[in-house]
Amino acid sequence: MLENKLEQKRLNCLFLMLLIYPIYNLILVIKQKIGLSFLDNNLMIALYVFVLVYAITIILCAPVFKRSLLIIFLIYMAIFLLYIVSNPLVKSEFYSTYNWIIYIYFIPISVFVISRIDNWVDLFDNKKYIIISDVILLISFVSKVFFDDDTDYMAFAYDILPFTCIILICALKYKQKIQWIFSLISLFALGVYGARGALLAFLICGISIFLLDIYYSGNTTIFINRIIMCIGIVVLLCIGVELILPKLVNSNLVESSYVLKRISMGMLGESNAREQIIKSCLEAIYGMGLNINGLYYDRMILPNGLYSHNFILESLLSLGWIFGTCFLIWIFRCLINGFISQSQNGKCVFIFIVSSLFLRYFLSGSIFGEGKFILFMASLMSINKYHVLDNREEKLSMLAKKSSSKLEGKYE
Repeated sequence: MLENKLEQKRLNCLFLMLLIYPIYNLILVIKQKIGLSFLDNNLMIALYVFVLVYAITIILCAPVFKRSLLIIFLIYMAIFLLYIVSNPLVKSEFYSTYNWIIYIYFIPISVFVISRIDNWVDLFDNKKYIIISDVILLISFVSKVFFDDDTDYMAFAYDILPFTCIILICALKYKQKIQWIFSLISLFALGVYGARGALLAFLICGISIFLLDIYYSGNTTIFINRIIMCIGIVVLLCIGVELILPKLVNSNLVESSYVLKRISMGMLGESNAREQIIKSCLEAIYGMGLNINGLYYDRMILPNGLYSHNFILESLLSLGWIFGTCFLIWIFRCLINGFISQSQNGKCVFIFIVSSLFLRYFLSGSIFGEGKFILFMASLMSINKYHVLDNREEKLSMLAKKSSSKLEGKYE
């Protein structure tokens, strides 16, 4: 019973870690509307402290394994060594407020709590997570539409992305009809007010879950129905794009929508800045030999302190050819093992984790400068460590536990 409560608390902790970002953005909107001034700089720190205290209570209630302590030691040692080899011009990055949050908040919670979650399916099965996801989406969407929320489009999109993915999986995999409405709201919110990368991750999540459901159905009728449904959705989307998109592009929404602005300019799939960044990074990688440049090296070679916007480039630039390649092989190996080792429910969880926490690092973000990447790696370790049960396996497991408890009672 105690272990079950701890499992629920671990999942709660992950959910809270994701939840504080949209909550922070919403509080800032309220602050702007009512003119509060004391919520500026310390609000996010207060939210971090709240979740950290909750995580500490979980850690104190569970045994701390030697393996976890070893992992923590190795992570901090790696950071220290990379600090030593880093260029003096970027060493100040290691002392930034957010990096201290990574050291004190993201790393210990991820290792001691998140990596030990094994009841992932509750995210799509437990009503409290689903209802909160719906509420967060609605409030975030309404704040954009009616209250002139000026939250950065990237922050808005990636902060609500995990919740939109939960909603989408509930609609597609778990056949919760009401979630289809929220899925459409998610699509509109990400498409109009969000970033291209977040919208793409949301669509990849939906397509992957849809194809996975077809694969595991093993029923010709269901397969044909799914194909017809897919064709119907594509037709409806084409009609919607033809009829609605021109009106959206010519509306006032263009001023507040990054995606619509790019469409109106005919540049939805183009990014000249990123092309130049990639070119500069590749030139540096090809010319660095066997050097290990240390973290944040991309900030030095790119103008205005920009970063590489791609985790492969960032890994090679920071860790060098040898260690960078080993690091990337390890990540992709964990991804492959995490997917093939799981049953259908586990694969759904895997798709959720990758879509909501990882895909963005192909297009934006910095894996060495963001705590969410550490959160992703801990979640991936959890998937590699624990087998997420399917419905049939869960029933058999519960029956086995009941039989075991009856036998224990009999022989007592």
